[in-house]
Amino acid sequence: MEQNFFEMRDIRLWSAAAWMPLRVCASGRLSFKDEDQPIEVFDGVATLAVHEADRAVVNLFGWSEVSIQHDRSVVDNDGYHAADTYRVHNAEHPVGVRLVIDQYLEEQNLHVWHLHPDLVVALRLVREGDTWFRPEEGWAVVVRLARDPEGRPIRMEIRSEFLADYLAAQSGLLFLSSYHERRVEPEQLPAFTWPQASQTVEQGRDSLELRLEKRRGRNWVSGALWRTEWFEPGPLSLRVRGDQDAAPTTFALDNQGSRRTPNELHGAQTWLYFRPELALALARHRGFELNWGSEQTGGIGATGNGVHFGLNELGLINIFAKDIAALDPWEQRIWGAHNVPPEGGVSAELFAAQMELRYPETTAPETQVADALTHVDARLSAFVGAPLLRDHDAVPGLLARIHRFRAADHEGVLLLARDLSRVFMERVDVTPLHRHLGLKAGDKTGSLKSLQHLAAAQTDAETAARLMAPLFGVQDLRGAAAHLGDQLVAGALPKVSVDPDTPTPDQGRALIASFVATLQTLGDLFPSPRGGRPTARTTRETGGWQN
Repeated sequence: MEQNFFEMRDIRLWSAAAWMPLRVCASGRLSFKDEDQPIEVFDGVATLAVHEADRAVVNLFGWSEVSIQHDRSVVDNDGYHAADTYRVHNAEHPVGVRLVIDQYLEEQNLHVWHLHPDLVVALRLVREGDTWFRPEEGWAVVVRLARDPEGRPIRMEIRSEFLADYLAAQSGLLFLSSYHERRVEPEQLPAFTWPQASQTVEQGRDSLELRLEKRRGRNWVSGALWRTEWFEPGPLSLRVRGDQDAAPTTFALDNQGSRRTPNELHGAQTWLYFRPELALALARHRGFELNWGSEQTGGIGATGNGVHFGLNELGLINIFAKDIAALDPWEQRIWGAHNVPPEGGVSAELFAAQMELRYPETTAPETQVADALTHVDARLSAFVGAPLLRDHDAVPGLLARIHRFRAADHEGVLLLARDLSRVFMERVDVTPLHRHLGLKAGDKTGSLKSLQHLAAAQTDAETAARLMAPLFGVQDLRGAAAHLGDQLVAGALPKVSVDPDTPTPDQGRALIASFVATLQTLGDLFPSPRGGRPTARTTRETGGWQN
């Protein structure tokens, strides 16, 4: 129990906060190890969106005018008044709008908080549960609602950046009226250094009431803070009103230090260059999209509205300059953070497609992973009479992460190998394999060795070992991701046809290509299910296997 706690020293102004409360009604009890009684606490915040012309009127309000009473629609002598509006007696128009409407259902003793639909529509938000997202901005979280353990709403807040944009579009601002209380009945009154046992301190827009006294034979310590403040609109409304960014991102055009804003890129007949880590930054957004048109070109974007890209010989991402100009400012900032001066030339496949209208007939291995898994699963499942791969909810997410940009650095190569292992090796059900091989129950032969034995029965031991080597290499890299395994990596890379001297995205491409080719070849060893179920050669016929 500290004096500062009751003086509300920790209650900060909201003007610089990243999240702005639209409504708060939260109470609780704070219990401390060395205290005999819990401290009762309450925090309340009520807000009004106010037009600039009504600032002077609302500026005189306090908690008695703007508080957390529930809202309702009213019909009186002046006519009908909507639940979202705040009116002053005899005023010609409402002086404020509640951005959160508290609907009270008396029969159920239930409060339902509604986020104002105009704010939802203006910012183009989508609600999922108690969170409102902005899909076109990478599914950014804009508004969130918190509840107490019983499910009652206690706090709704909006990211300040988006609120400032919304208010700027309508020449408005936000008025906040708040009340905070902390009280306790201790066994003994603390030795606080307040000049008076009961006092009220006025400072600026704050009114602080402090009490240290006996009431009806009980000790009483309390602090109560009333505060009003304004949250000002932003200088621009990029999202709602479509203002031009006053400080746009700039991009490097050449190696002499020339940089251009997005507007200046509209007529630039050249390409921009970006580090491959850009793809990982874009992938953090829920709307991320990556697709492939050829081995070295495709589309990429944070929101699904991807731009045409190519990869050059250094593993840098190339984008035609004018395509960057078409992105929203928030996404341009992500791209700008990974922009580098030109190096390594433009992607040959991208140049052919955009300048010569010759579309490459190559194929990215990323597009073949799912088909390769289906192919080997179908062939071997029919052969052993049971599903080869176990289903798992994580598979779609793993497939989405299997792309060369995961290998933006050395560690990324190992993490990519880990996901390849998860999507295949860790899903193999060895039980039907062991049964088909005639292995005894409890045999420890792993999935890859079991598959190698089956392959050897269809070809020979040497061919099977050579075929399976890339999958063992993937496993070695997967192990190196979890341990200090530089030697393991050095031995594994040749198995998966990866040249460590090439850019890491190309290493990732080669790793995926090797994985896909191995699965396709492995599946091809076994007849198609349509051709009838074959009979494998036995261990005796192939001269035996060594585990």
